[in-house]
Amino acid sequence: MKPQSIINGAARCLTVAACASLLASCQQAATPTQQLATQPPPPASTSFPPTATRTQRPRPPTPSPTPALNALDVASQHLTDARIMLVDWFDNPTGTGWALSAGGLQDGVLSLQGDNNWNGLGRQTALIEGQGVLLAFRYTRGSEFEMYMDHGEWNTDPYRRFGVYIYGVSGYPKANLWQGRNGLGFNNLVGNFDPASDTWYQLLMVVGPDADFLAVIWDPNDQTNQIKYQESIGERWAGLDWVFHIGANAGAAEFAEYAEVSFSSLK
Repeated sequence: MKPQSIINGAARCLTVAACASLLASCQQAATPTQQLATQPPPPASTSFPPTATRTQRPRPPTPSPTPALNALDVASQHLTDARIMLVDWFDNPTGTGWALSAGGLQDGVLSLQGDNNWNGLGRQTALIEGQGVLLAFRYTRGSEFEMYMDHGEWNTDPYRRFGVYIYGVSGYPKANLWQGRNGLGFNNLVGNFDPASDTWYQLLMVVGPDADFLAVIWDPNDQTNQIKYQESIGERWAGLDWVFHIGANAGAAEFAEYAEVSFSSLK
């Protein structure tokens, strides 16, 4: 099962508005000549337009093991002028907006099973500086998987990568950076708690002006429990566009409620 909504009060306001609209429609139904309006389904698309209207899609009625997760509230602790650009509830089994090489979608959850190949999925649209992602995730003990942004073609000199890598029995998240054909090392995210397997967590990953990267992971049941890594890399990485990917090598990982955010600066 997936966690409840990671989006903050905006989604709750939409629910109240929807109830008010339904009540008004029912009152009008007392006149026999009137009919309730129906909302046509959204058109099929291979990518989501970067507009806030995407957040108005209703959630599928999936039960949740955790309380409401106010992800944008936590993101705003680290970002200035943070706002949601779009949300993917993972409720489309064809993976709209994603290029899938592995994994499956069911009941609003994306599941990946590692098969010693790091396959997974990637967005079909790119992010730029001042943008990033929010994503809920959990994993089984001993899983190996990564959530990252990259630019260019793997194993070429122009290639760049910034990501969070979870590996081994401890499953402690590490920052993973690549420049060209060379890895730049693994560094622990630093904070006040140790993530555990089989538990939902929230990820914020963004690229700020001049290639200032930030990754934050927190416990949605206690948002004061946070670990993070920040790296300002410099002009060789500045001004590029970035594609978000998820890949798994071993074990199993699940993901829910992908969102893209914009902001003006890192705090």
